Amino acid sequence: HPLVEDFIVQPYYLPNVGVKIDCHAVAFPPPNITWSFVPLEGGDIIIIK
Repeated sequence: HPLVEDFIVQPYYLPNVGVKIDCHAVAFPPPNITWSFVPLEGGDIIIIK
């Protein structure tokens, strides 16, 4: 799995899934979580489904 830090430039709050992702706190996705990489202005974020 890629490092979250490779894709997130800063923490984002994702109201559609209710998850706040801190790129310095999360390194690898748990095996039961699906990660989606979404390109946004200013960098990519990861949405946890």
